[in-house]
Amino acid sequence: FEVALANGEKISSAGHCKGVCMTMQGVPLKIDIYLLPLEGIDAILGVQWLSTLGPILWDFSKLQTLFNIDSKEVVLQGLKIPASKLVDEVQFSNELKKEKKVILLQINALTLTTQSSNLVSNDYHGAINKDLGYLLPCYADFFKEPQGLPPQKIHDHQIPLKDGSQPISVRPYCYPHYQKTEIDKMVVDLLKSGVIRPS
Repeated sequence: FEVALANGEKISSAGHCKGVCMTMQGVPLKIDIYLLPLEGIDAILGVQWLSTLGPILWDFSKLQTLFNIDSKEVVLQGLKIPASKLVDEVQFSNELKKEKKVILLQINALTLTTQSSNLVSNDYHGAINKDLGYLLPCYADFFKEPQGLPPQKIHDHQIPLKDGSQPISVRPYCYPHYQKTEIDKMVVDLLKSGVIRPS
């Protein structure tokens, strides 16, 4: 069967596994599982399984689900995302020794303060390397926000198209649901800068 995703795409199930025994937060479960080509998710507790539980109490402020299995009360706790923090190399190494799973996100922001508002001024202050402060104004054009497509070059590469050919119809790539917001933001930024256009 087909499943419609939040982005409108439909994906097909590759199979059906009956009576799969699994443990979720220490709770033993036996459920039927449909295989779907999703990324970033281990399992989705679908309506077929939820409908077998009877009354369910949801508490979204605590990210909890409460229900009964075999007359026993069960509480599933949702993951609480920890606040982002800036760590140095030593802290990072210590965290890595505690647990071998990490997500590394590095964001660098350079704040330049100049005597004048002119970007080509050589007088940089603040926490920035002197050599870098000298090079940045020399190559200021490279750091400007792009507007539109790249300029014409001596040789522009192109893809030769056959006369009368139609666009190739391919399914869009699947992407994890948690990346949707960031992808939408990137598309909006690219549209504003003129690098892409609606098609």
